[in-house]
Amino acid sequence: MASLAGATSSKDELILLLRLELAKGADQAGATRLDRLHTFLRDGAPERVLPLLAAARARAAQIASVGGENSASETMAAQEYAADVLARLAAEGELDPIDTRIAAGALAETTSMPLAAARIDLFLRTVSRSLLLELPPVVAAEIQLRLLLHLDVAAEVSLWRRASDGDLECLIALGTAPSDRKVRNAAKAAITGRAGIRLVGRSDLDSATVHRFGIPDAAVVARPHGHPGRDIRAYLDGVASALSPVLERELLLGRSIERERALTGAADNRLTRLGFDLHDGPIQDVLVLGAEVRGLRDQVYPFMLDSHRELAAGRFDDLIARIVELDRQLRETA
Repeated sequence: MASLAGATSSKDELILLLRLELAKGADQAGATRLDRLHTFLRDGAPERVLPLLAAARARAAQIASVGGENSASETMAAQEYAADVLARLAAEGELDPIDTRIAAGALAETTSMPLAAARIDLFLRTVSRSLLLELPPVVAAEIQLRLLLHLDVAAEVSLWRRASDGDLECLIALGTAPSDRKVRNAAKAAITGRAGIRLVGRSDLDSATVHRFGIPDAAVVARPHGHPGRDIRAYLDGVASALSPVLERELLLGRSIERERALTGAADNRLTRLGFDLHDGPIQDVLVLGAEVRGLRDQVYPFMLDSHRELAAGRFDDLIARIVELDRQLRETA
C-alpha cells in the first residue's frame, strides 16, 4: 500500500511530483528544503504514518541547525530526512515501490539534484541506517535488497551465503528462483574472488561480494533493470557493504543461541545427574534412618516407665515426622 502523499499508482506519482515542481517556484514564505519535502510527503499520508514522518523531520532539523542552517546543511537535512522516512516505513512494513520512487523524486526536486543522483544518494543512506540493525537480520537484508527493485535498479536480486557444510545456500530471492544454476554460479564466483568474470551465457548478471568479519562469506547477484549493459556497480557495492554488519549480527545471534542451548543442555544434564545422585544416596540414607528410628522406638518402648512412655512416644513420632518431611523435600528436589 502506498503511504506517502496519497499516491496509489504511477500516474498519481507523476502528478504529485509535478505539483511539487510547480510549488518549488512559488513563494513559500521562506520554507526550507526540509520543510517543503516534509510538507509534500505528509500531505495525503495516512494518519498512522504521521508520527513517523514527524520523528524523522525532528531529527533532520537538528542536522540543519548544527550545520548552520545554510544551503548545504538544508540539503543534507533533506537527504537524511528522506532516508530516515524510507527506513522507518520499511521497518513498519509500510513501504512499497511507489513510496520509494516518490521519496526519490521529491528529494531531487526539493534539493535541485538530478534524479539519478538523488536515487543513489537515497539508496546508500537508507540501506546503511542503524535502524535496520535493530530488525531481525533476514528482514533487514530483504529490505535492503528490495530497494534495488523499488528504484528500478535491478529486475531480480538474490542473496547467497556459505552454508555450514561449505556449499552455497540462497538466503533471499526476489524476482528470481533459488534453483537457477547460473545465478548460483555467479554467487559462487563472487564469493571465491572471481566476481569480475562474466559468466558465459548469462552476461546480464552482476554480483558483489559481502564480507563477514573480513572474510568473503556471501554475495549479492542481480540482473539490471532495463538495458543489460547498465552499470549498477555502485548500488551493488553499497548494498554489499550495508549487508556486512547485518550478516555479522546474524552470525553472532546464531552463536549466542547455540551457546545458550549448550549451557541449558549442560545444566539439564547436571540437574538430571543430581536427581539420580540424590535418589541413590541421601534419599536412600533417609529411608534407612527412618526405619532405624522406628525400630529403636519399638525396642525401647517396653523398657520405659509408664510415666514416660507417652512423652517418649510423642518425641519419637516428631522425629519420624521430620524424617518423612525431609524425604519428601529430597524427592521434590530430585
